[in-house]
Amino acid sequence: MRILEEEVFGPLLPILSFTDIHHVIAQVNQGPKPLALYLYSQNEATIAQVLAQTQSGGACINHAMIHFLHGNLPFG
Repeated sequence: MRILEEEVFGPLLPILSFTDIHHVIAQVNQGPKPLALYLYSQNEATIAQVLAQTQSGGACINHAMIHFLHGNLPFG
């Protein structure tokens, strides 16, 4: 079962909680590589595992807006 079928473009950030990190990694790897991956965790081993075992266009740890804060991006 796919949790998110399409990329979200807009002011919405879906928040999904899991209790099994292996399930999270399997879900991320099941479909095409996501444009962004946002992980909220205080567990360094979990963070390292997710970053090592998944691929995405960009990943943020414990932050959601860092992708938009770069001053040299060609927006506006």
